[in-house]
Order: sequence, then C-alpha cells, then structure tokens
Amino acid sequence: MRCWKKYMTAGLCLLFLLSCSFYYLSEYVTVSKNVNGKELPIYSVETKEKELALTFNTAWNTTYLNQILEVLEDHSCKVVFFITGEWGKKHPEELKKIVEAGHEIGNLSWDHRNMMQLSEEEQKREITDTHTMIKEMTGLEMKIFRIPYGAYDDAVIKWNELGYIISYDGMILNI
Repeated sequence: MRCWKKYMTAGLCLLFLLSCSFYYLSEYVTVSKNVNGKELPIYSVETKEKELALTFNTAWNTTYLNQILEVLEDHSCKVVFFITGEWGKKHPEELKKIVEAGHEIGNLSWDHRNMMQLSEEEQKREITDTHTMIKEMTGLEMKIFRIPYGAYDDAVIKWNELGYIISYDGMILNI
C-alpha cells in the first residue's frame, strides 16, 4: 500500500509537471520579439532538439514543494521556478532548497499583480524589488521574467534594464 502511494504521488507530480511545461529558453536560440510593430513576450522557442522545459509559478504556498523537489530529483530533472518576491521573503528556507537542488529561478514580480493595472514605476518596482531580494538571499542573477496573468503591453516588454528574457505566463509547447 505504501509503495502505491509513492507511485501515485510521483505520477501526479509528473502529470502536473507536464501540464506546466514549455520549451527551455536556451541561450543558443534567437527569437523575434516584435511582430507587426507590437512587442511580444516569448511564447515558445523552436529548436531542433527534442527538449522539454518545465516551470512552476511559486507564489502562494509550499504545500507540494517537497514532493515536487523529490520527484524532480528522482528523475534528474531541472526546472525553472518562477518566484514572487513576497513568497521568497516569506519562505526563505524553501527558496534555498530550490536553489540548492540546482533549479533555475525566474522573476514573477513581487506579489503577482496584473502589470496592466500598475503605473510604469510600480511595474519597475515589482520586478526590481524581487530581483534585489532574491539576489541578496541566493546570490543568483535571474534571467527570465514571467508576466503575471500574461497581462502586458509594449511598455512592460520594452522596459528591460535588468536584461531579462520576458516570458509569457503559459508558454506553448512545440515538440
């Protein structure tokens, strides 16, 4: 019975991982971010390799984090955890576990607010406060910013003083 529960948990975690997946944003791939004069976040990345990238938005709780980390370790998988600053500040030990396990950390803003409802200054603060806090806690320079709710305009995409790859919330899988 105990073995069955372990396999069921692993299966559910893998199913969740696959449902949250998108192609890994490799530094060797170039993509266009401008279509017909409109700035776009990265929706998908086409490569010749058969690679799958898994991501998690980490903004609310830690309910399944240990199980997810265990399944990822059991299968030698590395993923991107998009972290809100608020979550990282509230759960520093869990953030350290993610980093120590070798996973990449992405920026999900301070408190996952809709960027379209914020002033430009508030948008910048959401991103930079999270960046600064996570860098101070982990020493990592995040490379990817995921737009909460997929809500963006040209200003959100163009403002990029930190050199982020701007990712859409819910990237498309192209295999």
